[in-house]
Amino acid sequence: MGRLTAGDFPATVPAPCPAGAPRPHDLLALAGPEALALDGPLPEWARESLSRAPWVVARRAAPERGRWPVGVRGARREERLAAWVAEASVLRRLSPEDLAAARGWRAPARRRWPFTPALELAEEALARAGLAWGPAGSVGFELATGAAAAGAASDLDLVVRAPAPLPRELARELWGRLAASPVRIDAQVETPAGAFALAEYAADTAAVALRTAAGPRRVADPWREGSAR
Repeated sequence: MGRLTAGDFPATVPAPCPAGAPRPHDLLALAGPEALALDGPLPEWARESLSRAPWVVARRAAPERGRWPVGVRGARREERLAAWVAEASVLRRLSPEDLAAARGWRAPARRRWPFTPALELAEEALARAGLAWGPAGSVGFELATGAAAAGAASDLDLVVRAPAPLPRELARELWGRLAASPVRIDAQVETPAGAFALAEYAADTAAVALRTAAGPRRVADPWREGSAR
């Protein structure tokens, strides 16, 4: 499977390198490993990974000295590296929504891909609810780069945008549909304050674990900053 090109995206998809800082889970294409700023030497596995697919993922952290926080993915789960990159070094940027709009899982070569039925299910459920969404994690990385990343034991990570509070009843309905997927789905709901698991919110708990740039915390209202419990 080759890398996606601009022609693979419909006209309704946003420009691949929009202005402004990337959001967590955005994928950034770099010219090479020299674009990365690190606290130490670049591990050999990271160099090999970037030679196969020179893409990094935006991390949930505050920018530092004008540089964006990113992570390098390796072939194994334990191969993850935190780094920084300057905006000028980014050649291309793809959001989870870009990948959903491109529907790369419908390519003939992915007809038997185990994640295709789950992505179709997610599109039907989330689009019907009027929510912007897209694949992230190993599945999103593979769709963006064409490099094999998702294995038989991989989850399907989804990003769901919810700028306004999501009714619990709708959350339960959505999670009920996604939980019926043939592969395990981890749906993270992104709000202005951070991100939380749709499954936990659908369970109607008093507080949820919210991932923020300052670290995780339990909050009663994941749309409102300062609601930690």
